[in-house]
Amino acid sequence: MRQRQRNRGRRWMRIRAQVLREEPLCRMCLAKGRTTASEEVDHIIPLEDDGTDDRENLQGLCADCHKVKHGAMPRIGADGWPLT
Repeated sequence: MRQRQRNRGRRWMRIRAQVLREEPLCRMCLAKGRTTASEEVDHIIPLEDDGTDDRENLQGLCADCHKVKHGAMPRIGADGWPLT
């Protein structure tokens, strides 16, 4: 498996803006019945696993879901919701 070239600079900023415009709410939170704003653009299949920057491989996630997906646990409040 070879690592794909990552888009950078203005091209990535246009792609990122498009994803956040099309998915203003976190896809993982919506699946759990929560409404949280998307802040991060995530590769569903990571580039190192032969994923691409194609739109169908990108999703909008909130910062906490992005951290969880990538192995960093968010801080959880007394109410059971992630602290932001």
